[in-house]
Amino acid sequence: MSRKDNNAVFLVMSIRTTNVSEWSTNLHFRTFLHLYNQINMWTLVNHSLTFVVLIQLLNLENSISFERSLMPSIHLKPITVIGSIVYDLVMPLVHLPVIGETVPGTGFNTFIGGKGLNQAIQIHRLEYPLNFFGRVGDDKYGSEVFEEMARQGFPTEGIRIIPGEHTAMGMIFVAPDGRNMIGGFRAANIYFPLCEVDEPVRKAIENSAIVSLQLETPDDVVLECLRVAKKAGVATILNAAPYRQLPDEFRKLVDFWVVNEIEAGQFFGCNIVNACDCCPIEEDKKVRAGSQIWVVTLGSKGAAVVDSNGIYGVPGIKVDAVDSTGAGDSFTGGFAVGLAEGQSPRKAADFANVVASQSVTKLGGITGLPRRSELSSCAGRDC
Repeated sequence: MSRKDNNAVFLVMSIRTTNVSEWSTNLHFRTFLHLYNQINMWTLVNHSLTFVVLIQLLNLENSISFERSLMPSIHLKPITVIGSIVYDLVMPLVHLPVIGETVPGTGFNTFIGGKGLNQAIQIHRLEYPLNFFGRVGDDKYGSEVFEEMARQGFPTEGIRIIPGEHTAMGMIFVAPDGRNMIGGFRAANIYFPLCEVDEPVRKAIENSAIVSLQLETPDDVVLECLRVAKKAGVATILNAAPYRQLPDEFRKLVDFWVVNEIEAGQFFGCNIVNACDCCPIEEDKKVRAGSQIWVVTLGSKGAAVVDSNGIYGVPGIKVDAVDSTGAGDSFTGGFAVGLAEGQSPRKAADFANVVASQSVTKLGGITGLPRRSELSSCAGRDC
Protein backbone atom coordinates (compact mmCIF):
# COMPACT_ATOMS: atom_id res chain seq x y z
CA MET A 1 0.00 0.00 0.00
CA SER A 2 1.36 3.40 -0.90
CA ARG A 3 1.96 6.15 1.64
CA LYS A 4 -1.17 8.03 0.57
CA ASP A 5 -3.26 4.97 1.47
CA ASN A 6 -2.11 4.83 5.09
CA ASN A 7 -5.31 6.45 6.36
CA ALA A 8 -7.62 4.28 4.25
CA VAL A 9 -10.56 2.59 5.89
CA PHE A 10 -11.02 -1.15 5.53
CA LEU A 11 -14.29 -3.02 5.86
CA VAL A 12 -14.01 -6.73 6.61
CA MET A 13 -16.81 -9.07 5.57
CA SER A 14 -16.74 -12.72 6.55
CA ILE A 15 -19.41 -15.07 5.22
CA ARG A 16 -19.41 -18.79 5.88
CA THR A 17 -20.92 -21.08 3.29
CA THR A 18 -21.00 -24.84 2.84
CA ASN A 19 -20.62 -24.81 -0.91
CA VAL A 20 -18.24 -22.90 -3.16
CA SER A 21 -20.63 -22.93 -6.14
CA GLU A 22 -23.41 -21.63 -3.88
CA TRP A 23 -21.19 -18.67 -2.97
CA SER A 24 -20.18 -17.94 -6.54
CA THR A 25 -23.81 -17.80 -7.72
CA ASN A 26 -25.11 -16.03 -4.65
CA LEU A 27 -27.01 -12.79 -5.37
CA HIS A 28 -24.99 -10.92 -2.78
CA PHE A 29 -21.65 -11.94 -4.27
CA ARG A 30 -22.86 -10.88 -7.71
CA THR A 31 -24.02 -7.63 -6.13
CA PHE A 32 -20.52 -7.15 -4.73
CA LEU A 33 -19.00 -7.62 -8.18
CA HIS A 34 -21.35 -4.96 -9.55
CA LEU A 35 -19.70 -2.51 -7.17
CA TYR A 36 -16.39 -2.43 -9.04
CA ASN A 37 -16.76 1.24 -9.87
CA GLN A 38 -17.07 2.15 -6.18
CA ILE A 39 -14.14 0.06 -4.96
CA ASN A 40 -10.49 1.07 -4.97
CA MET A 41 -9.09 -2.33 -4.06
CA TRP A 42 -10.47 -5.67 -2.96
CA THR A 43 -9.08 -9.04 -2.03
CA LEU A 44 -10.95 -12.31 -1.78
CA VAL A 45 -9.56 -15.04 0.44
CA ASN A 46 -10.89 -18.59 0.68
CA HIS A 47 -9.97 -20.29 3.93
CA SER A 48 -11.92 -23.33 5.15
CA LEU A 49 -14.87 -22.22 3.05
CA THR A 50 -14.98 -18.89 4.88
CA PHE A 51 -14.68 -16.01 2.44
CA VAL A 52 -13.23 -12.75 3.66
CA VAL A 53 -13.61 -9.64 1.58
CA LEU A 54 -11.38 -6.68 2.32
CA ILE A 55 -12.76 -3.51 0.83
CA GLN A 56 -10.70 -0.37 0.87
CA LEU A 57 -13.30 2.35 0.97
CA LEU A 58 -12.42 5.73 -0.44
CA ASN A 59 -14.86 7.38 1.96
CA LEU A 60 -16.57 5.74 4.90
CA GLU A 61 -19.48 8.16 4.67
CA ASN A 62 -20.21 6.83 1.18
CA SER A 63 -19.81 3.20 2.23
CA ILE A 64 -21.12 0.37 0.15
CA SER A 65 -24.58 -1.02 0.87
CA PHE A 66 -25.24 -4.71 1.42
CA GLU A 67 -28.49 -6.35 2.48
CA ARG A 68 -29.38 -6.48 6.17
CA SER A 69 -30.38 -10.14 5.95
CA LEU A 70 -26.84 -11.01 4.82
CA MET A 71 -24.82 -8.53 6.84
CA PRO A 72 -26.61 -7.68 10.11
CA SER A 73 -23.48 -6.14 11.63
CA ILE A 74 -22.95 -3.60 8.85
CA HIS A 75 -24.91 -0.36 8.69
CA LEU A 76 -26.73 -0.07 5.38
CA LYS A 77 -27.52 3.28 3.88
CA PRO A 78 -31.24 3.19 3.14
CA ILE A 79 -33.21 4.42 0.17
CA THR A 80 -35.39 7.37 1.16
CA VAL A 81 -38.74 7.82 -0.58
CA ILE A 82 -40.76 11.00 -0.13
CA GLY A 83 -44.13 10.82 -1.81
CA SER A 84 -47.80 10.13 -2.06
CA ILE A 85 -50.24 7.79 -0.35
CA VAL A 86 -53.52 7.01 -2.11
CA TYR A 87 -56.48 4.83 -1.20
CA ASP A 88 -57.50 3.07 -4.43
CA LEU A 89 -60.99 1.99 -5.51
CA VAL A 90 -60.52 -0.61 -8.25
CA MET A 91 -63.20 -1.94 -10.61
CA PRO A 92 -62.45 -4.49 -13.35
CA LEU A 93 -64.64 -3.84 -16.43
CA VAL A 94 -65.57 -5.90 -19.47
CA HIS A 95 -63.74 -3.21 -21.48
CA LEU A 96 -62.54 0.35 -20.92
CA PRO A 97 -65.24 2.95 -21.66
CA VAL A 98 -65.25 5.72 -24.21
CA ILE A 99 -66.67 9.13 -23.27
CA GLY A 100 -70.33 8.82 -22.32
CA GLU A 101 -70.34 5.02 -22.20
CA THR A 102 -71.48 2.99 -19.20
CA VAL A 103 -69.65 -0.33 -18.91
CA PRO A 104 -70.56 -3.23 -16.57
CA GLY A 105 -68.07 -4.07 -13.87
CA THR A 106 -66.97 -7.59 -13.07
CA GLY A 107 -65.81 -6.94 -9.51
CA PHE A 108 -64.76 -4.32 -6.97
CA ASN A 109 -61.78 -4.05 -4.62
CA THR A 110 -60.04 -1.47 -2.45
CA PHE A 111 -56.27 -1.23 -2.17
CA ILE A 112 -53.76 1.09 -0.55
CA GLY A 113 -51.36 2.68 -3.03
CA GLY A 114 -50.08 5.96 -4.42
CA LYS A 115 -46.83 6.35 -6.35
CA GLY A 116 -44.70 7.10 -3.32
CA LEU A 117 -46.08 4.32 -1.14
CA ASN A 118 -46.07 1.77 -3.98
CA GLN A 119 -42.42 2.45 -4.70
CA ALA A 120 -41.53 2.32 -1.02
CA ILE A 121 -43.34 -0.98 -0.51
CA GLN A 122 -41.58 -2.46 -3.54
CA ILE A 123 -38.21 -1.46 -2.06
CA HIS A 124 -39.27 -2.95 1.27
CA ARG A 125 -40.32 -6.23 -0.37
CA LEU A 126 -36.96 -6.41 -2.13
CA GLU A 127 -35.46 -6.46 1.38
CA TYR A 128 -33.62 -3.18 1.11
CA PRO A 129 -33.60 -0.72 4.09
CA LEU A 130 -36.02 2.16 3.68
CA ASN A 131 -37.13 5.56 4.94
CA PHE A 132 -40.56 6.74 3.82
CA PHE A 133 -42.30 10.10 4.31
CA GLY A 134 -45.91 10.69 3.29
CA ARG A 135 -49.27 12.14 4.37
CA VAL A 136 -52.78 10.79 5.04
CA GLY A 137 -56.02 12.44 6.17
CA ASP A 138 -57.67 11.96 9.55
CA ASP A 139 -60.37 9.71 8.11
CA LYS A 140 -61.05 5.96 8.10
CA TYR A 141 -58.94 5.53 4.98
CA GLY A 142 -55.91 7.02 6.69
CA SER A 143 -56.46 4.69 9.65
CA GLU A 144 -56.57 1.73 7.28
CA VAL A 145 -53.23 2.78 5.81
CA PHE A 146 -51.57 2.60 9.24
CA GLU A 147 -53.24 -0.72 10.05
CA GLU A 148 -52.22 -2.34 6.77
CA MET A 149 -48.65 -1.03 6.91
CA ALA A 150 -48.29 -2.30 10.48
CA ARG A 151 -49.46 -5.75 9.35
CA GLN A 152 -46.78 -5.74 6.67
CA GLY A 153 -44.00 -4.61 8.98
CA PHE A 154 -43.60 -1.44 6.91
CA PRO A 155 -42.00 1.60 8.64
CA THR A 156 -44.69 4.17 9.44
CA GLU A 157 -42.66 6.71 11.46
CA GLY A 158 -42.56 9.12 8.52
CA ILE A 159 -46.31 9.01 7.80
CA ARG A 160 -48.15 12.00 9.27
CA ILE A 161 -51.87 12.68 9.64
CA ILE A 162 -53.24 15.97 8.26
CA PRO A 163 -56.11 17.15 10.52
CA GLY A 164 -59.35 17.96 8.75
CA GLU A 165 -58.24 16.52 5.40
CA HIS A 166 -59.21 13.47 3.36
CA THR A 167 -56.74 10.76 2.46
CA ALA A 168 -56.00 10.94 -1.28
CA MET A 169 -58.25 8.73 -3.40
CA GLY A 170 -57.77 6.96 -6.73
CA MET A 171 -60.49 5.50 -8.95
CA ILE A 172 -59.14 2.80 -11.26
CA PHE A 173 -60.91 0.94 -14.07
CA VAL A 174 -59.14 -2.19 -15.32
CA ALA A 175 -59.67 -3.93 -18.67
CA PRO A 176 -59.43 -7.74 -19.07
CA ASP A 177 -55.97 -7.39 -20.66
CA GLY A 178 -54.64 -5.45 -17.66
CA ARG A 179 -54.73 -1.94 -19.17
CA ASN A 180 -56.26 0.70 -16.96
CA MET A 181 -57.74 4.20 -16.66
CA ILE A 182 -57.08 6.18 -13.47
CA GLY A 183 -58.49 9.33 -11.90
CA GLY A 184 -57.10 10.76 -8.68
CA PHE A 185 -57.91 13.26 -5.92
CA ARG A 186 -54.67 14.40 -4.25
CA ALA A 187 -56.21 15.58 -0.95
CA ALA A 188 -53.71 15.09 1.92
CA ASN A 189 -50.82 14.65 -0.50
CA ILE A 190 -50.86 18.35 -1.39
CA TYR A 191 -50.80 19.31 2.30
CA PHE A 192 -47.12 18.49 2.63
CA PRO A 193 -45.85 22.00 3.40
CA LEU A 194 -42.28 23.07 2.79
CA CYS A 195 -41.76 23.55 6.52
CA GLU A 196 -42.22 19.80 6.99
CA VAL A 197 -39.02 19.12 5.09
CA ASP A 198 -37.70 19.34 8.62
CA GLU A 199 -34.69 17.98 10.47
CA PRO A 200 -35.77 14.29 10.46
CA VAL A 201 -36.46 14.44 6.72
CA ARG A 202 -33.20 16.25 5.98
CA LYS A 203 -31.13 13.83 8.06
CA ALA A 204 -32.78 10.87 6.36
CA ILE A 205 -31.97 12.32 2.93
CA GLU A 206 -28.37 13.16 3.86
CA ASN A 207 -27.74 9.62 5.14
CA SER A 208 -29.32 7.80 2.20
CA ALA A 209 -27.88 5.74 -0.61
CA ILE A 210 -30.52 7.16 -2.97
CA VAL A 211 -33.50 9.52 -2.69
CA SER A 212 -36.59 8.77 -4.80
CA LEU A 213 -39.38 11.28 -5.45
CA GLN A 214 -42.48 11.67 -7.65
CA LEU A 215 -44.82 14.50 -8.70
CA GLU A 216 -47.89 13.67 -6.60
CA THR A 217 -46.64 16.02 -3.88
CA PRO A 218 -46.06 19.80 -4.20
CA ASP A 219 -43.21 21.00 -6.43
CA ASP A 220 -41.62 23.13 -3.72
CA VAL A 221 -41.33 20.11 -1.44
CA VAL A 222 -39.85 17.94 -4.19
CA LEU A 223 -37.37 20.68 -5.11
CA GLU A 224 -36.26 21.20 -1.53
CA CYS A 225 -35.66 17.48 -1.08
CA LEU A 226 -33.64 17.46 -4.29
CA ARG A 227 -31.57 20.42 -3.07
CA VAL A 228 -30.79 18.68 0.22
CA ALA A 229 -29.76 15.52 -1.62
CA LYS A 230 -27.59 17.40 -4.12
CA LYS A 231 -25.77 19.26 -1.34
CA ALA A 232 -25.14 15.98 0.47
CA GLY A 233 -23.93 14.24 -2.70
CA VAL A 234 -26.79 11.72 -2.64
CA ALA A 235 -28.05 10.36 -5.97
CA THR A 236 -31.65 11.22 -6.86
CA ILE A 237 -34.42 9.53 -8.83
CA LEU A 238 -37.44 11.48 -10.01
CA ASN A 239 -40.41 9.52 -11.28
CA ALA A 240 -41.74 12.54 -13.17
CA ALA A 241 -45.41 11.57 -13.06
CA PRO A 242 -48.05 12.72 -13.42
CA TYR A 243 -46.60 14.90 -16.18
CA ARG A 244 -46.53 18.67 -15.88
CA GLN A 245 -44.20 21.46 -16.94
CA LEU A 246 -41.48 21.76 -14.33
CA PRO A 247 -39.26 24.65 -13.22
CA ASP A 248 -35.81 24.62 -14.85
CA GLU A 249 -34.18 23.87 -11.50
CA PHE A 250 -35.39 20.27 -11.70
CA ARG A 251 -33.04 19.65 -14.64
CA LYS A 252 -30.11 20.81 -12.53
CA LEU A 253 -30.88 18.55 -9.56
CA VAL A 254 -32.18 15.20 -10.82
CA ASP A 255 -29.72 12.40 -11.65
CA PHE A 256 -32.14 9.73 -12.91
CA TRP A 257 -35.47 10.50 -14.59
CA VAL A 258 -37.97 7.63 -14.74
CA VAL A 259 -41.02 8.17 -16.96
CA ASN A 260 -43.36 6.11 -19.11
CA GLU A 261 -43.55 6.46 -22.87
CA ILE A 262 -46.41 8.98 -22.74
CA GLU A 263 -44.65 11.22 -20.23
CA ALA A 264 -41.36 10.98 -22.15
CA GLY A 265 -43.16 12.11 -25.29
CA GLN A 266 -44.68 15.04 -23.41
CA PHE A 267 -41.31 16.15 -22.05
CA PHE A 268 -39.53 15.91 -25.41
CA GLY A 269 -42.36 16.68 -27.82
CA CYS A 270 -42.29 13.38 -29.68
CA ASN A 271 -44.17 10.11 -30.02
CA ILE A 272 -42.47 7.22 -28.23
CA VAL A 273 -43.61 3.64 -28.70
CA ASN A 274 -40.36 1.68 -28.84
CA ALA A 275 -36.82 2.15 -27.50
CA CYS A 276 -35.64 3.38 -30.89
CA ASP A 277 -38.06 6.32 -30.62
CA CYS A 278 -35.99 7.81 -27.78
CA CYS A 279 -33.55 9.60 -30.09
CA PRO A 280 -34.76 13.09 -29.02
CA ILE A 281 -33.82 12.20 -25.45
CA GLU A 282 -30.42 10.97 -26.61
CA GLU A 283 -29.77 14.41 -28.14
CA ASP A 284 -30.48 16.23 -24.87
CA LYS A 285 -27.43 18.24 -23.75
CA LYS A 286 -27.41 16.94 -20.18
CA VAL A 287 -27.79 13.35 -21.35
CA ARG A 288 -24.95 13.75 -23.87
CA ALA A 289 -22.78 15.31 -21.16
CA GLY A 290 -23.42 12.33 -18.88
CA SER A 291 -24.96 14.39 -16.09
CA GLN A 292 -28.42 12.82 -16.40
CA ILE A 293 -29.90 9.48 -17.39
CA TRP A 294 -33.47 8.98 -18.56
CA VAL A 295 -35.26 5.66 -18.14
CA VAL A 296 -38.43 5.20 -20.19
CA THR A 297 -40.82 2.37 -19.36
CA LEU A 298 -42.59 0.95 -22.41
CA GLY A 299 -45.26 -1.30 -20.89
CA SER A 300 -45.19 -4.83 -22.32
CA LYS A 301 -42.33 -3.76 -24.62
CA GLY A 302 -39.92 -3.35 -21.71
CA ALA A 303 -37.95 -0.16 -21.17
CA ALA A 304 -35.17 2.03 -22.54
CA VAL A 305 -32.19 3.56 -20.76
CA VAL A 306 -30.91 6.70 -22.46
CA ASP A 307 -27.44 7.79 -21.37
CA SER A 308 -24.30 9.32 -22.84
CA ASN A 309 -23.50 6.01 -24.53
CA GLY A 310 -26.79 5.91 -26.42
CA ILE A 311 -30.05 4.01 -26.09
CA TYR A 312 -30.14 0.67 -24.29
CA GLY A 313 -33.27 -1.37 -24.94
CA VAL A 314 -34.61 -3.61 -22.17
CA PRO A 315 -36.82 -6.26 -23.81
CA GLY A 316 -40.29 -6.94 -22.47
CA ILE A 317 -41.00 -10.13 -20.53
CA LYS A 318 -44.07 -12.10 -21.54
CA VAL A 319 -46.40 -12.75 -18.61
CA ASP A 320 -50.12 -13.30 -18.09
CA ALA A 321 -51.05 -9.70 -17.20
CA VAL A 322 -53.98 -9.14 -14.85
CA ASP A 323 -53.57 -5.50 -13.78
CA SER A 324 -50.87 -3.02 -14.77
CA THR A 325 -51.71 -0.64 -11.88
CA GLY A 326 -48.49 0.09 -10.03
CA ALA A 327 -46.21 -1.53 -12.62
CA GLY A 328 -44.33 1.73 -13.18
CA ASP A 329 -43.94 2.16 -9.43
CA SER A 330 -42.69 -1.41 -9.13
CA PHE A 331 -40.13 -0.64 -11.85
CA THR A 332 -38.98 2.55 -10.10
CA GLY A 333 -38.61 0.75 -6.77
CA GLY A 334 -36.66 -2.06 -8.40
CA PHE A 335 -34.47 0.44 -10.26
CA ALA A 336 -33.66 2.25 -6.99
CA VAL A 337 -32.70 -1.04 -5.32
CA GLY A 338 -30.55 -2.06 -8.26
CA LEU A 339 -28.65 1.22 -8.12
CA ALA A 340 -28.30 1.07 -4.33
CA GLU A 341 -26.87 -2.45 -4.61
CA GLY A 342 -24.21 -1.15 -6.99
CA GLN A 343 -25.56 -2.19 -10.36
CA SER A 344 -24.95 0.03 -13.36
CA PRO A 345 -28.03 1.98 -14.51
CA ARG A 346 -28.49 -0.40 -17.43
CA LYS A 347 -28.25 -3.49 -15.23
CA ALA A 348 -30.52 -1.83 -12.66
CA ALA A 349 -33.10 -1.32 -15.42
CA ASP A 350 -32.83 -4.99 -16.39
CA PHE A 351 -33.49 -5.92 -12.76
CA ALA A 352 -36.35 -3.42 -12.47
CA ASN A 353 -37.93 -4.85 -15.61
CA VAL A 354 -37.99 -8.32 -14.06
CA VAL A 355 -39.54 -6.92 -10.89
CA ALA A 356 -42.20 -4.94 -12.74
CA SER A 357 -43.09 -7.86 -15.00
CA GLN A 358 -44.12 -9.85 -11.95
CA SER A 359 -46.17 -6.98 -10.51
CA VAL A 360 -48.81 -7.16 -13.27
CA THR A 361 -49.76 -10.76 -12.57
CA LYS A 362 -52.09 -9.88 -9.67
CA LEU A 363 -54.97 -7.45 -9.20
CA GLY A 364 -54.28 -4.28 -7.20
CA GLY A 365 -51.26 -2.00 -6.81
CA ILE A 366 -49.50 -3.23 -3.68
CA THR A 367 -50.97 -6.72 -3.89
CA GLY A 368 -48.97 -7.39 -7.03
CA LEU A 369 -45.65 -5.93 -5.85
CA PRO A 370 -43.34 -8.96 -5.75
CA ARG A 371 -41.00 -10.05 -3.00
CA ARG A 372 -37.41 -10.87 -3.87
CA SER A 373 -38.08 -14.56 -3.22
CA GLU A 374 -40.72 -14.51 -5.95
CA LEU A 375 -38.16 -13.48 -8.55
CA SER A 376 -36.16 -16.72 -8.30
CA SER A 377 -38.10 -18.25 -11.19
CA CYS A 378 -36.80 -15.60 -13.62
CA ALA A 379 -34.39 -17.93 -15.36
CA GLY A 380 -31.39 -16.32 -17.00
CA ARG A 381 -31.94 -12.92 -15.42
CA ASP A 382 -30.23 -11.20 -12.51
CA CYS A 383 -33.03 -11.54 -9.96
